[in-house]
Amino acid sequence: VDYLTAGELAIMAGDLEYALLVCTNAVAVDSTAQSLVALGEAQFAAKLIPESVLSFRKALEFDPEMHKIHFNLANAFELSGRIEEAEQEFELYILREPADPDGYYNLAAHHVKLGNILIALSLLNDSCGLNPGTIQPHLLRIELLEQTGDLESAVEKITDLMEITIDNDGFLAKKRDIFTAKIEQSRAMAEQGKVKLLHI
Repeated sequence: VDYLTAGELAIMAGDLEYALLVCTNAVAVDSTAQSLVALGEAQFAAKLIPESVLSFRKALEFDPEMHKIHFNLANAFELSGRIEEAEQEFELYILREPADPDGYYNLAAHHVKLGNILIALSLLNDSCGLNPGTIQPHLLRIELLEQTGDLESAVEKITDLMEITIDNDGFLAKKRDIFTAKIEQSRAMAEQGKVKLLHI
């Protein structure tokens, strides 16, 4: 097994000490963008964030066309609190890989942290559209629709999600029923001339 494969398998197995060792050896034997990215990923997994940023940046110098590096850099910047740099790298990644739903999802999560809910919703729509089968973007979108008080859209998105996934524990059905009950309660109150302020 070559160093890069061994490093990748070690990261998946959670043996980060070994992953760092073999990826460091990979860079020593053949200092390419690919080996530097592998080292950066091992460092990132081991929470050696400043070191991972250096490895990813060096990899980008070797191969500016390796777009995955922007995604990795963005996540490293995000964890180290370098918010503006993280956003720039996420946007560069999406620009270069517009068909990758993960780019939109991660940038959406970034905007959620900043409180930019409408921007995040737009990005989640892109992510869900590109890969309808990935559940996390759908769940985050439903959560944000709930936060904005748009329960009717949330119910619609839950219904869509239930068509593509198995709701084994009934979580989605429960959410849908809760939202539907709130919508009906709001309508009943409106008919009685009462107004319920969901958000100020």
